[in-house]
Amino acid sequence: MNRAIWIFLVLAGGPVWAVTDRIEIGGSARVRAEFRDNADFNQATKDYSDNIGSRLRIDAKFKANEKASLFFQPQFTKIWGEPEFVPTGAGANTAMNTSGATHDTGLDIHQGFLSYSTSEELSILLGRKELNYGDELLVGGVGWSHVGRSFDLVLAEYKHQWGRIDGFYSMVVDRNVSSAAAGDRDFSGLYFANRFSDYLSHADFYVFHLNDSGVNPKTSTTAYGLRLKSPVERFDYRVEATLENVKGVGSQDEHQFDVELGYTFLEAAKLRLAVEYFYATANFDQLFPTGHKWLGYADLFSRRNIKGYHARLSGQPTDSLTLALDYHVFERQETSQPAYKFNGTAYGTTGESSAIATEIDFVVAYKVDDNLTLEGGAARVQPEDYLKDNGGPDQAYFYYLQTTLMF
Repeated sequence: MNRAIWIFLVLAGGPVWAVTDRIEIGGSARVRAEFRDNADFNQATKDYSDNIGSRLRIDAKFKANEKASLFFQPQFTKIWGEPEFVPTGAGANTAMNTSGATHDTGLDIHQGFLSYSTSEELSILLGRKELNYGDELLVGGVGWSHVGRSFDLVLAEYKHQWGRIDGFYSMVVDRNVSSAAAGDRDFSGLYFANRFSDYLSHADFYVFHLNDSGVNPKTSTTAYGLRLKSPVERFDYRVEATLENVKGVGSQDEHQFDVELGYTFLEAAKLRLAVEYFYATANFDQLFPTGHKWLGYADLFSRRNIKGYHARLSGQPTDSLTLALDYHVFERQETSQPAYKFNGTAYGTTGESSAIATEIDFVVAYKVDDNLTLEGGAARVQPEDYLKDNGGPDQAYFYYLQTTLMF
């Protein structure tokens, strides 16, 4: 046992005798430098930015017995040199330097939940936890983010011969006041993850419901989805379709569709070519996605009023080296409605063109050893007619360098 962990447990008053069979310790550390230039597509306005960010997580699982356990994941995240605003009064905050000063950045809790197994099939989880479903088109933990996304929830997991069923209820916002329209927001769902055969290794069905009383009139989104994904010899496929009922001023039906087909040419080098087609209607509610995985590494677009194509060539020429090249074409689904940024705000409604942009991404990752990985990537976004009318004619760029340690 690591001596530092042993000392920590002694000081914390933990039962040192129980370390080997009741406590599991792991974690990760990540540092990433990012560089962005001309994200508004207009070189006349200078918007170059760069930063270095880091994230350190400790994953600790404490087993009370064979049925009950606690998972605890403290997390330290920060942008290097970024000040922290500290309350100095009832309505005032003061910026405090966090580097080269006598003030440290705070430590947060990313996940922390109790787990109890009533049987081999059924488990109940209570607390704060990430939700990662399918390919995270609608619900994901946003692993790219230094902070990530987790939910305060109760979750039941039932395992059966074909897979598992998750049912959860989470409180996204609770104003803790008596008014019925005080701004509470909750998110719930059922997710059926199934494996039926070698060629149908993922056959998932889901229902998600987001209820928001923080706006007037009250809004809600109910999403019904199907996801199929599997290898078939050297081929592989992925299909996901979602139907939504979005209620606000009125009630409207929205939908999205995403299909990908891949083929592995050289199994030894894992050389794979994949093509994807996707679209989402004008008022589709993307809920809580991990957008970085699918809509370009520059993170400039969201899954709403969008359609397009994506081609990827990837490979692993050695056990340590992985390469990927992506080409994206983005268009508007409805030319009378705007395209949307990653944060959900609109670009604008000027012009009648459907062509938004094209994007090229290149990523290289090198595995130094079983625990340490180095990674770098670059993205170039070329605006087309729509963005030229609602932003500018100039290319946008994004670069990053990252190192990740797992233990």
